[in-house]
Amino acid sequence: MKIPVTLSQLITEGSEHIHNPVNKQPFLLTGFKALDDLQTFKPGELVLIGARPGMGKVAFALDIALGFSKNAKTLYQSLDYSEQGTFNRIVGKSSLSTGSIYNERLALNPIELKTIDEYLDAIKENKLEVLGRGLYYSDTYFDEILELIIGKDYQAIVLDCSHFTDDSMRKANRKSTVKMLKSLNRLKAFCKEKKVCLVITSQLNSNIDKRKDKRPYLSDLRIPGVELICDKIAFLYRPEYYGITEDEEGDDITGLTEFDLRFDNTGQSYRISLSFKSYAARFADFKQQFEPYL
Repeated sequence: MKIPVTLSQLITEGSEHIHNPVNKQPFLLTGFKALDDLQTFKPGELVLIGARPGMGKVAFALDIALGFSKNAKTLYQSLDYSEQGTFNRIVGKSSLSTGSIYNERLALNPIELKTIDEYLDAIKENKLEVLGRGLYYSDTYFDEILELIIGKDYQAIVLDCSHFTDDSMRKANRKSTVKMLKSLNRLKAFCKEKKVCLVITSQLNSNIDKRKDKRPYLSDLRIPGVELICDKIAFLYRPEYYGITEDEEGDDITGLTEFDLRFDNTGQSYRISLSFKSYAARFADFKQQFEPYL
């Protein structure tokens, strides 16, 4: 039950706000205009991104982590790649061998930065910290992350933890699943208190592939009950993955990715179009060229 607030308290709080205004961005910038226009990622919120294998969850998680880190201190954790492996995904192995950043992995248009050394100097300014794969257990994973971030000043945390929502969830018993949810809830509570945006990835079950339209629903989440914890849930869907390269009008939709965003507290939903280039394993605004990770 809410407690009435005195006018004196309101005057005190209002005075503090006037004399000490908070000039922080009310949401975290991803670099994707469509997502930023909707203020998709806000401090203190938990956003889950789900998709079937091959839809690009790993690439998307890394893309938004790098987008966040241009302006906010960000932790990116991958259960699939080591720290060096993540670094290679960012710069491209061919860049490291040729000394040029003009290659398919980065998929850049000609820009002022011509050498890998210039590029590496530029991305040093990103406020990104990377944690690679290690020995983690699904039911305590989020507690381990919580222990790691206490005392740190992260503004965003991106956890590419689809591995724990795939085979482990099919094999795990209900007791283990409940432990995972409680662990996630503790991490969420901490992030909400500290105004940290928390993003996690999740695997979806194979029921999608049996449907005619192949579109994901909340019932496809592998972790039962996780939708009750999240502030927002988004699904990635690429028609091209299922061999669909034209829409009903016959227009080319190669690379089209639909980002279905659902706001849990309002029931609102939005469908955003992005582009995905499989050869570069990167996303961009729909029909837009890539920008460098700067």
